[in-house]
This record gives sequence, C-alpha cells and structure tokens, in this order.
Amino acid sequence: MGGHVAEFNKILDYKDILLQTNPGSTCVVKLTDSDSGMKKFHSFYICFDAMKKGFQEGCRKCIRRDGCFFKGV
Repeated sequence: MGGHVAEFNKILDYKDILLQTNPGSTCVVKLTDSDSGMKKFHSFYICFDAMKKGFQEGCRKCIRRDGCFFKGV
C-alpha cells in the first residue's frame, strides 16, 4: 500500500528526464488540487521531436481559399 503515492511523486521527474533526453520534445503534466488540498493527476501529454518533424516533413504545404466569405463583396 502507498506505492502509487511514491510513483505519483516521480511523475514530474519523469517529465524532466524525457525533456533532457529528447531535446525539442513537448511534455506537459497537469495536476489539479483535490478537496483535501493534495495534488491530483489530471493529464500527461507528450509529443516527441521526431514525431513533430516527421509530421511537418510529410505534409504538403497547401493554401486554400473558400469563397463563402466573399459572397456579396
């Protein structure tokens, strides 16, 4: 019992290690305050730099214009 509390306390360290070992990556940990005043885990988001670069390089640049805003002009 209590192992989850110790692991929860390591989540911010885990975020820091991820950012140190994966430069250019994005990592966000959201914590909320519970009714008892303790921090409560809300969400964990990570986007590795390699994924960002792969997405950006794999997408074609495209500019479109939709005529719906030009009606009556």
